[in-house]
Amino acid sequence: MCSSDLLTTDVDVSMLQEALARESVGSFVVEGALFRSKAKLLDLAKTEVNIQISKNILKFFSSYASRGNNDVKVPILHLTDEQPNEKFSKDLLKRAISALEVSQIQGEWVPFDEENSNFFLRLVDADLPEYRQVVITPIQ
Repeated sequence: MCSSDLLTTDVDVSMLQEALARESVGSFVVEGALFRSKAKLLDLAKTEVNIQISKNILKFFSSYASRGNNDVKVPILHLTDEQPNEKFSKDLLKRAISALEVSQIQGEWVPFDEENSNFFLRLVDADLPEYRQVVITPIQ
């Protein structure tokens, strides 16, 4: 049996449950402790955080309250397939990342809508993906 944490504000719960079952269009793996420590820097962000992946680097890009724009970089250990850019609530993103106390975190991009124009970010334990899943909804 799979335990799941669904962090949401205004998304239908059945939609989130469906997202847990969907196939991802791409994924990345990062070192868990580094990912969690870098996520603490999200406290400086205003409200929204873009996630971008380029050249084996995951970037949290956001407007920061005190110093304009900034990005936080995390090296990626492994990439597969499509790596879309997506925007998330800083609070939900931070809570989701801190919920996984594992050595390697796998991020999976799951289509949010039929047009594949937005994506959920599903975070799982890279060693035991069926054990725990956290789904983060995009800001539309």
